[in-house]
Amino acid sequence: YLNGSTAIIGSAITSTVNISASSLGMGGSEYGIFISSGRVIVGNGGSLTLTGTGGGLYSSTGSGNYGIALTSAIFTAGNGGSTTNTITLSGIGGTGSGGNHNGINIATAIGINLNGSGNSDTATFLNCHGGLGGSTNIGVNFTAPLTLVRGTLQFTNTTGGGSGSATDNYGLQLSGVAVTAPTILGGDIYGGPGSGTNYGLYLNGAGAILGSSTTNLIDMSAGSLGMGGSEHGILISAGSVVVNTSGTMLLTGIGGGLYSSSGSSNYGISFASSAKLTGGAITLNGTGGTGYIGLGGGHYGINLQNVAITSGAGGSTTNTVVITGAGGVGNSGSNYGVYVGGSLNISLNGTGNSDTLTFLNCVGGTGGPTNIGVDFTSAFALAHGTLLFTSVIGGGSGTANNYGIYINGSNVSVTAPAIIGTDILGGPGSGNNYGLYISGSTAVLGGTGTTRMSMSASSLGMGSNEAGIVICGR
Repeated sequence: YLNGSTAIIGSAITSTVNISASSLGMGGSEYGIFISSGRVIVGNGGSLTLTGTGGGLYSSTGSGNYGIALTSAIFTAGNGGSTTNTITLSGIGGTGSGGNHNGINIATAIGINLNGSGNSDTATFLNCHGGLGGSTNIGVNFTAPLTLVRGTLQFTNTTGGGSGSATDNYGLQLSGVAVTAPTILGGDIYGGPGSGTNYGLYLNGAGAILGSSTTNLIDMSAGSLGMGGSEHGILISAGSVVVNTSGTMLLTGIGGGLYSSSGSSNYGISFASSAKLTGGAITLNGTGGTGYIGLGGGHYGINLQNVAITSGAGGSTTNTVVITGAGGVGNSGSNYGVYVGGSLNISLNGTGNSDTLTFLNCVGGTGGPTNIGVDFTSAFALAHGTLLFTSVIGGGSGTANNYGIYINGSNVSVTAPAIIGTDILGGPGSGNNYGLYISGSTAVLGGTGTTRMSMSASSLGMGSNEAGIVICGR
């Protein structure tokens, strides 16, 4: 327990701090490590490692047993030299039926200073796991901001806790706060093994911002170990992900669920409440989850609605957005690779002729009918650049109505200055598996501002009415 600004471990001449601590407490707020305004310091080439395990009893009603609890803590590694400096924090939440046992909990703003001149300095949240008992057991929970001025910020093997009927066990949550660094990497981030809404990466609220205009690279991969419904790999709800306009953003999400459950709507990546993605080259890669029994289904690779995506800052450099989605597995079908819904705006904010929005390798899932590669249910307009569809395939296995691209219903128009599609295929089902399906009297592909269109489509269907392109209702 480091209590107060004069509570300090280490100094500029310390090369290594490696502390492991836990709690034998049996109630609530039983922390392994608690730093309140204290400091931990190592010098040039230093290694700072803290590992904390929360306490509690599984049979008690205790809550808030954090592995590491941080309030206004300051960590410093390095003193201006070129040797590599590292800071590693690992936390495992405790137990108790009250829940809220976070691996690491950041309650008020903390400072992490990688004070070196080399390019390999890293601050890592490693092997952080939520605890057991109740719900909302989070691997790493930010309710206060973090700004890393230099170096790389990493989240590795970060998992929500919980079990059985538990919900809301996130791997990494930003709750209305900003976390930024020049480079941000995340892998093996998973929502916990509960029964619903266990997200891997959760940006929760309008102030939840990952990255900034000074961030060059964000590469985050997250999934869910949840066994119910709405088990999303990544959920951005009113929050933002930001890199600079020449930077790179890659988000990869895998939905959860169990094949033997009736869970539905397990999305790889989902957006809600006016989320935002801003940067240079932006890539989304989502894989839907599972839930096969009964009404289980609707597992989208990417639930693409309620989000504004902007690539570029008005210059002549090439701007790209690439979207890849693979539908999941569910008995009721409708396992779309990418579902394009309302309140979607994608802007290629450049002046060059090479700016592109690409739906690449989008595949419908399996189980039931209507497993679509890319499903447009609301109007979409790309004001500048080329809209590309490359290798977009319906799913299914012996079922019907598995379309590659579906422009679905009245007043649904898809427009861009140029629209090009290749390798668009209806799925390998038993009937009506169209490559490109434009359905409805006011369903439209292209518009008066479209100067070029080239679409090539066929069907992998094995029954009747397996057409490459179907346009009906006009």
